[in-house]
Amino acid sequence: MLLVELPKVRSQLCVQRTCGGLVIDIEMMLELGVPRKTDMSLIAAGLSRATVRELETYIPDSDITPSQAVEWIRTIDPEDLNIPAFATREVVQVQAKLAARLLWGEADSGT
Repeated sequence: MLLVELPKVRSQLCVQRTCGGLVIDIEMMLELGVPRKTDMSLIAAGLSRATVRELETYIPDSDITPSQAVEWIRTIDPEDLNIPAFATREVVQVQAKLAARLLWGEADSGT
């Protein structure tokens, strides 16, 4: 039986990968429980994991950047999507926050 100390193994593992020049933190994806870069970008834009999971069928691209996610959130009408009410409310709230940032000239958190 081979015994391996986990900290040594973990330090040797590559927990990041590069996709289109961007570094994706696989460890963070595991922590948040999301399988795609798009999901991480939507969370970075302010949506919860639960809402992101409800939206995944509407965004088939798995490599959306945070700035693309912000733009997508700004332009969608959540009332047109077949998602639960909690997710619709959250998208509307995030849209309001993004609109306020734009109004006050603040930079997007995802850019």
